[in-house]
Amino acid sequence: MHAVQKTAREGQVYLNTFVIRIILMDELLDTIRSRLVQNFSPSCQNKQNYLIENFQVPQFN
Repeated sequence: MHAVQKTAREGQVYLNTFVIRIILMDELLDTIRSRLVQNFSPSCQNKQNYLIENFQVPQFN
């Protein structure tokens, strides 16, 4: 029984750290998203042009 309790406790700790990681990742994504929005605030068209100019797939001829 003691081993089961120990395993359950370890599982709970693992689960807690996993949940915390997910929350931190979500915070990070929110930060990145808001930075991107700030960088691209002028207009949607500018956004599209910026992405097209800077993230083109290289053409191999």
